[in-house]
Amino acid sequence: MTGERRGTLYLVGAALLYSTGGVGIKAVDAPPLTIAACRAAIAAVALLLMLRPRGWRWTPTFVVATKWTTAANAIFLQFSGVVWILLLAPRLLGEPRGPRDAPAIAVALAGLSLLLLSSREPPGPGDAVAVLSGVFFAGGLRRRG
Repeated sequence: MTGERRGTLYLVGAALLYSTGGVGIKAVDAPPLTIAACRAAIAAVALLLMLRPRGWRWTPTFVVATKWTTAANAIFLQFSGVVWILLLAPRLLGEPRGPRDAPAIAVALAGLSLLLLSSREPPGPGDAVAVLSGVFFAGGLRRRG
């Protein structure tokens, strides 16, 4: 079977599963969060089997950050990983900075500052763990890139 045909079959299968998901949810007599957790677990197993990631490690920093601060802060600060790559790659790896890197870094840092300083409470340990999660995320991105 050609790769194009296999891809088409995967898309058709995904469309069928997606379009019948509502019927399946209504048919199951369980609380909504239980159904969502089961669907996520099934999707995780399917992705692991299909993609077979190498070198993947689970780190608890994102979970800890989400418990200790708001979910929005944890998510936003974890995705600061791109900023860490832009900041550290020239120094640590000797990679040249592109002409658009400096404005991108400035905008991202301004957004991070607004996030952390706009709260009525000062940044706490959850925010620090979320930043650490972003650093780990950057390492994972950089290793794949």
